[in-house]
Amino acid sequence: LDVVVTDNDLNTDPLVAETIVVTVVNDVTGESEDITLTETGPNTGEFAGTVDTTFGTVAGTDNDGTINTQTGDTVTVTYDDVLDANGNDPVAVTDTDTVVGGVTGTVDITDTSVPGDT
Repeated sequence: LDVVVTDNDLNTDPLVAETIVVTVVNDVTGESEDITLTETGPNTGEFAGTVDTTFGTVAGTDNDGTINTQTGDTVTVTYDDVLDANGNDPVAVTDTDTVVGGVTGTVDITDTSVPGDT
């Protein structure tokens, strides 16, 4: 899952690409992953990172770098913005992803054949 936070308040050093930590939670199983986002370049205020997913019907181990998901789960990322546009410490900012399943593949072969057929 790709995660991006844009917040110029976090750009405290215009010469360095900085990092922040956000929390990703599978809302169904409760599994939680803290992931580090890295500023996309010095002085951008945009921080990006990823967390791997794998199929799982129950919670995996918290903070192991992979979050278990299955069709129908929702995954929420939470970022604690400590300074909003009005100078306040607002409620945490969140965004949610809905997990959809894959497509079941099919295979087909000629029903009967004799040696020499293609």
